[in-house]
Amino acid sequence: MKAAWWVIARRELLERIRSRWFVIATIAGPLMLVGAMAVPVLIAQESATLGARVVIADDRSGVGQALGDNLGALGWQVSHAAPETAEATLLEAIAEDRIDGFLRLPPDLVGGQGRVLYLGDNASNQTAMAVLADALSRALTAVRLSSHGLAPPAIHAALRPPAFETRHTTGEAEGTSGPLVFALAYVIVILLYMAIVIYAVNVMRAIVVEKTNKVVEVLLGATTAEAMMLGKIAGVGLAGLIQVAVWTLALVVLSSVGLGALGPSTMALPSVDLATLVVIIAYFVLGYFFFAAVYAAIGAMVASEQEAQQAQAPVVLVLIIPIACIQLVANDPRGDAAELLTQIPLTSPFLMPMRHLLHGASFGSLAASLAILVASTWFVSYLAARIFRVGILMTGKRPSLRELWRWMRHR
Repeated sequence: MKAAWWVIARRELLERIRSRWFVIATIAGPLMLVGAMAVPVLIAQESATLGARVVIADDRSGVGQALGDNLGALGWQVSHAAPETAEATLLEAIAEDRIDGFLRLPPDLVGGQGRVLYLGDNASNQTAMAVLADALSRALTAVRLSSHGLAPPAIHAALRPPAFETRHTTGEAEGTSGPLVFALAYVIVILLYMAIVIYAVNVMRAIVVEKTNKVVEVLLGATTAEAMMLGKIAGVGLAGLIQVAVWTLALVVLSSVGLGALGPSTMALPSVDLATLVVIIAYFVLGYFFFAAVYAAIGAMVASEQEAQQAQAPVVLVLIIPIACIQLVANDPRGDAAELLTQIPLTSPFLMPMRHLLHGASFGSLAASLAILVASTWFVSYLAARIFRVGILMTGKRPSLRELWRWMRHR
């Protein structure tokens, strides 16, 4: 049986690693990783200087000139319009791409009663809107201080922003750049998610194709259903492990080289040590076997690719949960929600490596998560093997839940 499953695994592995697309994806992974880390840094640097084209319509509030000066210092193209300018005229300028947006300043703005409204095609740009809101706040504060007799030099000194930097730490080591440690953890989750899901789905598709082409009948004549299932999962998984190993190595290199060429020297990328590498690989292997077993069972149950797409819908819905909870874990890696999500085997393969990188998981929590995932993977594989053994030769309609229960109880 061992020889049989290894022959199948070797065939599945060689079939994939000899593919041109496998080589392209393996090489493109690190490039995408560098891009995912570099692009946010470049955007953050350029957003403040590459500003928008805005029109300020100041209705005697006295803030318009100061606001224009603030935005102009940041590289924004600012023009002023009379307060009686029709809104339709300004909207037409946006439609013709002559400006990006405009805002009106009400006369009672300094008194704290008015409301400023910005209309523009870049209102969805959160970075640009944060810059605009900050410039408006500083301009309004300057006008209010001036109305109380404070001299311009004193106003300038009072509004000078402090040097502010965020560093992520849980008290056990010197902190690293908050935005970059989140970006790195986020990239790890996405890479694990892509690798686990893509290769688990490949197991299902390979089984469906061979079941449709009657190849499984030939294979089962030479080996057992359990050996066939294990061989396919192991072979496809080894191909995925090669890619994850290459991508993880790229993480190590990137964390060593850093992003000094892209940002300030204070933006230190968190180091990826040996323990983190082991955690990433361990959760990939266990997470892959967990979901590959599920997809193998689905492949054995159905008779066509169309049925497979329908049958896997519940699994796809479950797989949305870890992606939706990334921010929840990142916001409080030592919180109760993060602890729960990294113990549940449906989400721990994706979220625990991220939580570990954020230093939010204790050794006991990590050990418990691994133990639960190992036990769950064994149990799911055991049930999947029972379904696979019966369903691989079944044709016709998809089995009902009652029939699946009977298959799992069948010895």
